[in-house]
Order: sequence, then structure tokens, then C-alpha cells
Amino acid sequence: MVENLSGVSGIVLRLVVEGTKRSGISLDRISDDLGIDVEALAARSGRIPWERFTRIIDRIAAEIGGPDELRRFSEAQLETGSIGIFRSIGRVLARPRDVYSAGARWMGPSLFPMIEADLWDGADGVLVQRLTLHPDHRDCPALFHILHGALVALPRAWGHGPSEVALELAPGRATFEIRPSVARRGALSRLARAVRARLAFPTMLRELEEQQRAIDESYRELREAHRRISHQATALERVDSIGRELSKDVDLDRVLDGLVRILTDELGFVGVELSLAETRVDAEEEPQRDGLPLRRFRLAGSTGNLPLRRHALTSAGRSLGELVVHLNANTDRSDATDLLDRLIPWIALAIDNAQTYARLERHAEALEERVRERTARLLAVNHHLVREIDERKRATDALLQSEAQLRASERLASIGTLASGIAHEINNPVGAILAAAQLAQILRGDADAARQVDAALIDIVSEAKRCGDIVRGVLQFAREERTDKWPCALRDLVFRSIRLTAAFAEQHGARLVPEVPEDTPWVQANPTQLEQAIVNLVRNAIESGATTVRIALRAQPDERTSTIEIQDDGMGISEADRLRILEPFYTTRRANGGTGLGLSVVHGIALEHGGTLAIESNGERGSSIVLRMPCIDPPAPREPEILEKSPAEPADSALG
Repeated sequence: MVENLSGVSGIVLRLVVEGTKRSGISLDRISDDLGIDVEALAARSGRIPWERFTRIIDRIAAEIGGPDELRRFSEAQLETGSIGIFRSIGRVLARPRDVYSAGARWMGPSLFPMIEADLWDGADGVLVQRLTLHPDHRDCPALFHILHGALVALPRAWGHGPSEVALELAPGRATFEIRPSVARRGALSRLARAVRARLAFPTMLRELEEQQRAIDESYRELREAHRRISHQATALERVDSIGRELSKDVDLDRVLDGLVRILTDELGFVGVELSLAETRVDAEEEPQRDGLPLRRFRLAGSTGNLPLRRHALTSAGRSLGELVVHLNANTDRSDATDLLDRLIPWIALAIDNAQTYARLERHAEALEERVRERTARLLAVNHHLVREIDERKRATDALLQSEAQLRASERLASIGTLASGIAHEINNPVGAILAAAQLAQILRGDADAARQVDAALIDIVSEAKRCGDIVRGVLQFAREERTDKWPCALRDLVFRSIRLTAAFAEQHGARLVPEVPEDTPWVQANPTQLEQAIVNLVRNAIESGATTVRIALRAQPDERTSTIEIQDDGMGISEADRLRILEPFYTTRRANGGTGLGLSVVHGIALEHGGTLAIESNGERGSSIVLRMPCIDPPAPREPEILEKSPAEPADSALG
């Protein structure tokens, strides 16, 4: 209704629609997407909002052209007789100045409530009219150009000649300088005009009265709408205040007590019954209310034989219960019941929140109890785990100690195997030392035997160093020291290992068959460790019950590698044992004193020398173990060493 009073009059819209049709402009095009039927609105003399009206004017301006075309469009429309009722009496009742004065004071505000019109006399008989658009309305320069044409043609619509009108535009404002026309008429014509005015005057009065009644009716509707809006705003403020009061607490009892007090004390209901649905709470599911019986939670005031109103309480599609209020039969409580209708969603929400909070509290207590129980169980389990960890630590320490003892036993077993051959190995250089020393004693008095004496002394030094190397290697192995590596001829290492295991093979009835070429490959190795590896492999082959053990040395120059293959005809290795045979402490001869460290040690020596260890088995027909080593170029031959120190010094140094 407020929009109707503040909009543009339908009289103006009707003139615009008729002018648009006459100009051949499509009404559908100028009213597209406005959401109104322009022609129907113009026909019933309603009002159109300013925003939509100005959009229509702007579209008409785009179709017609510039300011001059808009002015002529307006002039032509006023000359068509659409308001010809005034033309019959205008020349009798009013001069052109009166017409402009009536337009500024009455017609303008009625047609355009959003435009303020001011009119004053200027110099030389010129009237100045200023139209100012209210600040909260969008500007529409095209409308001021149309009004320019209307001011030019307005006197003609009242039976006078056209006026000269000049326009000055500014944002949201237009100033018109009007020079009205002056017409002189005879007495006869004035009498005729008076008769026509007498006939037309009642019609004009009826139209003016009709418009005044419409304005009065609109004003009454506006006042009523304002009263309703004010009443609704007051009611909404009260609903908001009561709703906030109900929602400020989450304890269900306090919420229900507050609700009863508000309904009885503030809203004036004489009785209140509040029933809530029984809740069945499941720890894993939402509470179920639908279909459950209601239980009365609150009963207050008088409830017998009085008018009542029932309200179902629901929240999020779930039924919470029912609220029944009892009215005083002799008192009109329509305002209270209307307010209660608005409060019902707030009441349901407050009750639902309180019940939800209560459920959350119970659930939190249950969770805390479960946490306490599980914490106690975890502490017990943790205590048990601590004991187990301590026991496992002690077991691990014992296992590591046993492992160290087994490794020491394995080294001692290897040393024992080597010892039987070391005595023989050392006997050779010792015998050579003894023979060279005896030769030197025999020839020391012979002046011509100096070179032979020097050679004997060189042999003594060389053989003593050899004894020192043998003893040092054994000591380093026994102490688990990391040994140095130097170029070694594999042929010599293989033959020395065969000599060291010959006695062990003879004891077990096994025959060692070397397959060693004359052209030996060279490797960068520690001879003691490599001999230990070969001795362990040969010894394992003998202990498998073999009668023949082949030790084959092969060089592969294209790959810069050499292989030592130990092949026996004893009891083979099963597939399951072959997958685990290199693991420490894994043995198939534990009953015979095996420790499971022999092949593990050999594997470690192979890796330390940049080689690999591969095991193949033919089931029950023997096994083949291949030690692969990287080759190096043979070293350049050296000149014989000249004795510079006493023969005992190198040997003592080696043994130390």
C-alpha cells in the first residue's frame, strides 16, 4: 500500500501507453522483465513504482530518440483530447498562469509524489518552475524532457495557446522558464465558452471528487498498514525477548518453570498443561520420540471447563510433546493467543535444546566412566608390558652374550682347524731359517763365499717375516681385528688352505682334489681372512660326508672376476635349508656341535672383500659353493731385499 501511494499515477502511465501505441512502439518490448502488465495497470488507474516507471521511460527514449523527439511525443499526446474534459471549461475558469499554478500545487504532486514542484514569477512576465526529485530516487532526464513538452502543450489542453518553455537540466532537477501565450476573445465566444463550461463543470467536479476519495482511501489504508506493521513489530520484539529468555538456560526444569511463568504472568493464560514425550536413549542412536507416550511435566493454574488451545511442539521434524493453554471465558485474549502462536517454535527449540543438553551430560558422564575403566585397564596392561619388556631385555642380553660366546667358539674352532696346519706351515720357514743359518756359519770364514752368506741371510729375513705374517694373521683373527688388504695370488692362498685342511680330510677319509691353473689371478685381500674362508668351506664339505672335495680356481678376465668353487659329493642341502643357510646360528648339525656361524662368517668375509657367495645343491648328490672375488692386475716384480738389520728384528716385530 505504501508503494501505491509513492508511485506514479496511472493517469500518466495511461498517457504514456497511448502515446507508445500511437508511435508504433511495442508495449512488450518496453515492459519486458518488469513483472507487471503495463496496459492493465494503466487501465485501472493504479500506481506504478518509480523504479519501474523510469525504466519504461528510458526504453521509450531509446526507441524515440533525443530530447526534441521526447518533447514532441509529449506535446502530441496532450493534444489528442485524452483530458479534453478540461478544455471545455479551462478558457472560462482559468488563465494559462492559473493552469501552471494548479499543476504545480495540485496536479503535479498527485501525479508524481516523488517530485517537488516550485513556481514563482520571473522577470518580464516569465514563470519559473523548478522540479526536484527526492534524493532516494534514481534520476531520469528523459522524463524531464517529456515534461518539457507537457508544459508547452498544457495551456492548449485547457483551451489556450501553447507557451514558450526553456529547459535547464541538472542532476535530479529541472528548471523551466515559461512564457505563457495571451489570447483575446469576443463577448459571443466568451458566452459560448461559458455555456460549455456550465455543462462540463459537474463532470470535472465528479472526477476531482473521485480522485480525492481514492487519495483518502489510500491514506486510510496506509494508516491501517502502518498500525498493523507497528503492532507486528511490537509483537516480534516481544517474541524475540521471550524467546531469548527461554533459550538462555539449558536446564530443563528451569526452562519449563520460566515457560509457565511467562504464559500465566505475562500472557495472562489462566491454566497451562505441558506434556512431553517419553525419551528412549540409545548410546549409538538419536533419541526416538515419535509414537512414544506423553507424560505430563507441568500443570499450573485453572484447567477445568475453560476454553483451551492445543499446540503441538515439534523440532527438526520430531515430536516433542504438547502445550495446552486455558483461556478466561470472559476476557478477549486474542493478542495473547497470536503471540503464543509466534512463540511456539521458540518454546519447542528451548525444550529441545534443554533435553539435548541433558542427554549430552549423561553421555559425557558415561564416556568419562568408560575412559576411567579403559584407563585402568591400560595401566594394568602397561604394567604387564613393562614387566615383559624387562624380561625380554634380560633375555636379549643373555642371547647377545650367548651369541658372543658362540662367535668366540666358532673362532676358536676355526683356529683349532688352522692350528694343525699352522705348525706345519711354520715348520717350513723355520727349517729354511735353520738351514740358511747353518750355511752361513759354515761359510763365514771363507772370503769367497760372501755372496752365498748374503743370500742365506736374505732367506733368513724373508722366512722370519713369513713366520711373523702367519702369527699376526692368527692373532688378528682371534682378536676380531679389522685387517689390512694387499695384492695376493689366489693360487698360493688355495694351496695353503688345502695344506691346512689336509690332515682334517685324512681323518674323515676324504680326498682333496685341487683344480688350479698355473696362471693365477690376483686379488686385493687379507690372506689370513681369505684362507679362513676357504678352510671353512672345505671343512663344511668334508663334514657333509663327502669322499671327494674338488677345489677349483677359475679366472674370468672379461668380467674381471675369479671364482673359487668347492664341490663335494656328500649329502646335499634341501631347498628349505638353502634359503636360510647363510643366517647366523642356523645349522643342520646342531646335534654334532654345529654353531651355525661358519657360512655366516664366510659370507661376511666375501662381502668385506667386495665379493659374493653362492650356494647350489643337487639334492642328495652333493653341493657346490662358489666364492666370487674381483680381480686386480698382478703387481710388478720386486728386487731381493738387502739385509740392513739383524735377522731377529723382523721376526720379533712380526710376533709383537
